[in-house]
Amino acid sequence: MFGIGLPEVMVLLLFFVVPVLWIWAIVDISTHVFDDNNKVIWLLVVIFVPILGVILYFTVGRGQRLMNGAPQTGGNLFCANCGKQVDRAPTCIACGTPQAPLQSAPQKNNTTAVVLTVVAVVFLFFIIIGGILAAIAIPQFSAYRIKAFNAATQADLKNVKIASEVYFADHNAYPESFAQLAAANPIMLSKDVTVDYQRSEDGKRYIIYAQHAKAQKMFCTKSEDLRIFWKLKDEAEDAYQPL
Repeated sequence: MFGIGLPEVMVLLLFFVVPVLWIWAIVDISTHVFDDNNKVIWLLVVIFVPILGVILYFTVGRGQRLMNGAPQTGGNLFCANCGKQVDRAPTCIACGTPQAPLQSAPQKNNTTAVVLTVVAVVFLFFIIIGGILAAIAIPQFSAYRIKAFNAATQADLKNVKIASEVYFADHNAYPESFAQLAAANPIMLSKDVTVDYQRSEDGKRYIIYAQHAKAQKMFCTKSEDLRIFWKLKDEAEDAYQPL
């Protein structure tokens, strides 16, 4: 009933584990000493690239911390003269023999390379994600636009049909042209929608065509039919079919 699957595990990692590691990394960087400007660089990397920055810090950055100001190597645990334990002291307490000085271990300063890698990976990541989103969104957006254009064309065609029937009721004949119809009953067409109004010689029948300049469909309706028909613009006249 309360089984946990992969999506739930990913959510737990995202909302619980990652923030804990992120805060831990920031605290760890803030409380330790780094060579040159590595401390500032690592803080910026972890703060602005949380997930990848945390992974890089714990795998690479923590090894660049300086212990007590600098990592120490060398020095003796026992006096080379008397053999007494000196624990890396500069001078043997027992015999006074100077000991080998402590030396700072050479640091491998590869922070610049790490930062450049982070920037490159993040840049590539956003390019890939942006490409995927564009590949999904652009066709969908275009489809929605065309659908909206067709809907606007159908709505305008219905309005023209209604206005034509109103005109017929008042004059016992349909208007000779769309201009005459618009003069009697003002009609506002949608942007990029054009209407071709054709009336029979006896004024008792009409056929109206409508299309949008940015859509692929044409629509028409007739005085003797309440339905609206459509076809693609590049199809023949007899390709009209009811919606």
